[in-house]
Amino acid sequence: YGFLLSATPLSQAIQPGEVAVYTLSLQAVGGFSDAVHLSAANPSPELIVSLDAEQAAPPAQVTLTVTDTHPAPLPSGLWYTIAISATSGELTQSFDVHLLVGGTQLYLPMALRVGSEFQDSLHTFVK
Repeated sequence: YGFLLSATPLSQAIQPGEVAVYTLSLQAVGGFSDAVHLSAANPSPELIVSLDAEQAAPPAQVTLTVTDTHPAPLPSGLWYTIAISATSGELTQSFDVHLLVGGTQLYLPMALRVGSEFQDSLHTFVK
């Protein structure tokens, strides 16, 4: 009994002055229908973090908008973690979404060994 909270996407990359939008999805578990209070922590004075609703009852989707106010260009990328919390009574869930402002994403292939088998994987590194 309770609720599940997820976000899409979990991480994004934008340039200075741009906006990142995340969709938070709230799902009921076991017939749960109470209102859930949502909050998003602002990790920097150069970001404006807002939710289009601070309370919702599942099933629901809430939009998290993060607006960057850094002057361009940045000498290197800045990586931010935005903590999301959802509370209803004694039930609490929290997780993080991530934002890269400026910088470059590099996708490097990696081979992982699982038992006696090798598996290919794609990993993101931030520069």
